[in-house]
Amino acid sequence: MKVIIADDEPKICNLISKLVDWEDLDMEITAIANDGLEALTAICQFKPDIVITDIRMPGYDGLELIRRGQECSPDTEFIIISGYRQFEYAKNAIHYGVKNYLLKPIQKNELTETLTKIHNSYIQKHSAITNEEKYQLLVENSRNQKRMEFLQDAFIKNTPVLSSLPLKEICSTYSFSFENGCFQTIIIKADGLDRSMHAETDYIYNKIQDFATARLSTLCYDSACIQEESFYYILVNYTEENQKQVRAAMKRFLNDLLCQKEVLQHMNVTLGMGCVQKSPKDLSLSTKTARLAIEQRLVLGTNILLDESHITGGTPDSSMVKEFNRRFSASIDRLNESEMHDSFTYLKKHLSQTPEISGHSILQLSKEIIHLYMVTMQQNNFLLPDKEVFLDNFYKALDNQSSWQNVLSLLSKNILDSYQLSCTARKQEANKPIREAKNYIKQNIKESISLEQISSMAGFNPSYFSSLFKKETGITFSEYVIQVRMENAKELLKETDWNISVICEEVGYNDLKNFNKNFKKYTGLRPNEFRRIYS
Repeated sequence: MKVIIADDEPKICNLISKLVDWEDLDMEITAIANDGLEALTAICQFKPDIVITDIRMPGYDGLELIRRGQECSPDTEFIIISGYRQFEYAKNAIHYGVKNYLLKPIQKNELTETLTKIHNSYIQKHSAITNEEKYQLLVENSRNQKRMEFLQDAFIKNTPVLSSLPLKEICSTYSFSFENGCFQTIIIKADGLDRSMHAETDYIYNKIQDFATARLSTLCYDSACIQEESFYYILVNYTEENQKQVRAAMKRFLNDLLCQKEVLQHMNVTLGMGCVQKSPKDLSLSTKTARLAIEQRLVLGTNILLDESHITGGTPDSSMVKEFNRRFSASIDRLNESEMHDSFTYLKKHLSQTPEISGHSILQLSKEIIHLYMVTMQQNNFLLPDKEVFLDNFYKALDNQSSWQNVLSLLSKNILDSYQLSCTARKQEANKPIREAKNYIKQNIKESISLEQISSMAGFNPSYFSSLFKKETGITFSEYVIQVRMENAKELLKETDWNISVICEEVGYNDLKNFNKNFKKYTGLRPNEFRRIYS
């Protein structure tokens, strides 16, 4: 594989060229460039497989070099290396599809792992490999697939069948190298990632896999990682003697991830360690405590390591919850949005005064409130469009909050936004008979139109329909009919040379004298005077 190194500091270029064993990686350095222009020329000339570049250089900076380099050599993989600590540069590099971002000072192991990963990917893409290599790839892919099936069952599906399998059978069936000892679930939670930007979540997942390998491979019999949304689950198996070392490695692991905030500045990371178990049969308990520890970030903060010692049992006071429910439900019953705001203010105030409240209880309370909202809205005959989508979006957003205050803000915003949409829908539904009546009048203005006729079509008695019509339009039914007739007459007087008597009939009058009288009253002019002025 051909490699180009680009950095405006010759010392850095020299360091990179000597840092790894290129021949052992089946790679060769094709060119070294000290500015962006020189690097782009080399890329276009040699079509390298890999470009290692600084993010800031004279000529073209790293981002511009990537953009232009991808145009002339689309298959080239880029590795960004820089000490430049600015979020936008790194973020843009990820959005260009760059998955490899290394911070200075460059570590030999990290660079070697990155190059090896690119090399393995390169082999899979190209068909010119030996049968033995193809077989090895098939074996590796099959092994990885089996391991992912186990992790899916253990962490995401929570399949009970795993609890009945002996250790040796798990190893043979799912390609693990487990030994008797300690089994533990570790969860990494990345908050603040844009879920629509797959490049960000993929980037972090790749980094987690790399760091897990670097920190755990020498301490564990086996370890494996799987992603679900913004949760990253790691299963580790190690000797009891290594328990303290694994915890220390997890602290260094967290520091590795926090360094990535230079790349994704808006990201917050929490690492939750589940309780240690002696068998994979009990992984569900380890996973539960890891999850509870992660949820505790809502109270204790993010960018820290949490374990079962941080889990508290504090719950919101039941009388406070009861009072909130009363206020909240009453605000919907009375259609009072201001009271709804006040109920959330009341909730926030009292939660802030609750000692040792748990993150789990905050999440449970928010889910209970969202369901209370939906039930109360249904009891008040409000339409809630796309209820399943509404709940699904809320739960996904709930998982991405990093504090209990953010949870309450999300809760109140989702409820208030939904309430306003429902109120608008109800108003539109209530206005429907009036809208249909107005539309009928406009389309049949030439015909005789009466209140009795239209109210019967709408399904109301004339008295109620008359009051409803005035409430919605601000004028009486007869005033509206005259308004429509007169506006039509004005247009015909301006746009046609028809006789006044013809126009009179076109807008629904049989008596010319009555038409002239109403027209003058409406416009202040006789029809022929209006025509002379405006036609």
